[in-house]
Amino acid sequence: LKFVTFLPDAVESFMKVMEKAGPLVRFIKKTVRKLDAPKDVEFHSYAIRLGENVPLYFGALANQTLGIYRSLHTPQEEWDGKTVMQMVEQGKKEEVERWLQEREYISFMNAERLECPVTVDFNTIRRKFGLPLSPFVTLGEKRQTRLLEKQRTDEMEQYEQYDMPLEWMDSFFGKDIAEFFIEKTRGKSEATVSKYRTGLSIIAQYLLQSRLSSWTSITKDHWQQCIVYHYLEMNGDASINQAKSFFSTVKALAKWIDARYGTNHDKTVRSIIQTVEEEIYDAIRLLDLYVPYAARKYHDWLQEIGRVAIENALEDRQVSGLFQVTAVSAVTMRCQHAESGKQYTISITPLVRSYAKAGMIIRGNIAETTSNGHWRLIHVSRVFPKEAGQYI
Repeated sequence: LKFVTFLPDAVESFMKVMEKAGPLVRFIKKTVRKLDAPKDVEFHSYAIRLGENVPLYFGALANQTLGIYRSLHTPQEEWDGKTVMQMVEQGKKEEVERWLQEREYISFMNAERLECPVTVDFNTIRRKFGLPLSPFVTLGEKRQTRLLEKQRTDEMEQYEQYDMPLEWMDSFFGKDIAEFFIEKTRGKSEATVSKYRTGLSIIAQYLLQSRLSSWTSITKDHWQQCIVYHYLEMNGDASINQAKSFFSTVKALAKWIDARYGTNHDKTVRSIIQTVEEEIYDAIRLLDLYVPYAARKYHDWLQEIGRVAIENALEDRQVSGLFQVTAVSAVTMRCQHAESGKQYTISITPLVRSYAKAGMIIRGNIAETTSNGHWRLIHVSRVFPKEAGQYI
């Protein structure tokens, strides 16, 4: 595990966190790399959302472009507080040319370091200022760039007040989910607010990933995938209470959407939940026996470290992946390994026996015992009902 940061205090904080892992981790070395940077350099964290098939490097490219455009209006100490735009207006094109060349060089070095095949477009700026075009810009004189800035509205500020992610507002469901949330939580207790925020976040995350375009395009299969697979996959801290709150939120939202758009989601959602509700509760209970809720909620990263340690220590004496339960007896359950198709007999306790069901899917690691040739579960990260199989 390698931790990289430009904040010295963050290193110390990270070391304190890792100490909690005890003997599972061992500190190897700490190095410091010093870089020359302009005296006015700024560090920023930013979030991006890319369209389908858009290369990841466009995130860094867009961020650099935004920074350059902003710096055109930033007072420069070397020019006694004048901005680039003011220098252009005063005809100081030689000074602006040198300023652009410095940033083009930095941009070019960044592109090489990040292995980005596209450079920042300085030619659109140069064209605007009447300066010669740069030969280092990808596509040369053909390159065109423009930035579209979203204007902040009272509506956006209201959604921010309720912690609604602004990326939702670019999707078909954003405004509806925000209005539904505000309607259901205004003046209510913190527990009610938390219930709807958690449930709606799960639904919104699924809708974003599914790239659906409208409420009418959501089918029964979409709802089922969201409920039986996505909820458990994306929520390592799933609990019985959380699941009940999630089901309640999904049903309430479906009914609300039907009333607004004349769809028929409520009946579909209720049918799915009625069918799989108890199976999902049993999946959560089974997971809880191997990894208690508190460990999953507050120390999930330790579980992952433990899993890697187990795989490294046991090597070929363990098997990892997805295991589907095919049969359950008093003291064992038969599971089929999804990758190899091989069947394994796994020893279980009476408590496991009470929740394990044929068709359930377990993601984890098993190891062979030395006594009777049976195997045992040594790590479990997720448990799904059988209906989730088609989505995994």
